[in-house]
Amino acid sequence: KQKAEVELKALKAQINPHFFFNTLNSIYSMALDKDDRLPNTVLQLSEMMRYFLYKSKDNFIPLEKELTVVNDYIALQKLRSDAQLDIETKMSGEIGDQQIAPLLLITFLENAFKHGAKGSSENSFIRLDIKVEKNKLSFVVENNKGIIDEVNAGEYNGLGLENVKRQLELLYPGKHLLNIKDHPDRFSVALQLSL
Repeated sequence: KQKAEVELKALKAQINPHFFFNTLNSIYSMALDKDDRLPNTVLQLSEMMRYFLYKSKDNFIPLEKELTVVNDYIALQKLRSDAQLDIETKMSGEIGDQQIAPLLLITFLENAFKHGAKGSSENSFIRLDIKVEKNKLSFVVENNKGIIDEVNAGEYNGLGLENVKRQLELLYPGKHLLNIKDHPDRFSVALQLSL
């Protein structure tokens, strides 16, 4: 049990830098383009950093807080995304006092923006569907395949997905189903969790 707890802390420590590395790359691009939205984007990133630093240290947090971070992340990405990007978000169900491991969902969403929205000039889309039913969560995200720039390609590619898979094994043994499909023109993730 101690070994699993140490490994889980190490995995969590990797998520924050991974997320911030990708987000700072986006902000860097905005700075190069002298984008007027940059100050607000930095402010939103600051709010998310506060959450990551102070709210996500526990193994489980209220689901409502995690879904708020998902919405904030989408708003942050909309600021820097191409106007042609079609983002469709559906959230349904009753959120009671359910708990979830922090930052699980954000990794899948981050990959959708990183690999789908970047570098695509047409037919860019991200579709997110989150359903909460009793003690079950269904999270489905699908995106087109875009072009990964040189900064995002390389030896750390795939770290976030491997990290979150391991967290699911440690925190939700026998209580999750993860289905990742890599189609020629799109990528999809379907996660079912028992909360």
